[in-house]
Amino acid sequence: MISTRAYTGGLPELDLTLAPPDWMARWGLHRRLEVGEHIEAVGFLNVNGGDEFRPVMFWLADGQGVWQKLLPFPHRPEPAPASSH
Repeated sequence: MISTRAYTGGLPELDLTLAPPDWMARWGLHRRLEVGEHIEAVGFLNVNGGDEFRPVMFWLADGQGVWQKLLPFPHRPEPAPASSH
């Protein structure tokens, strides 16, 4: 997370496209995400423009990481340090 760039585009919101629940359960997420829940994610925007964001991995507020892609990164990314605000 430290070496990634923050989204600086002009859209106020992005549509987050996640893997199916059974896939996320394989990586340890055994509950539903709540509307408004804070997560940090590394991923990519739709190459054709628009507001779709596909995470490769995301982290819950408690630091738990959840993979979203079949092929992992060469080195497991670490979550960003907790902010002071």
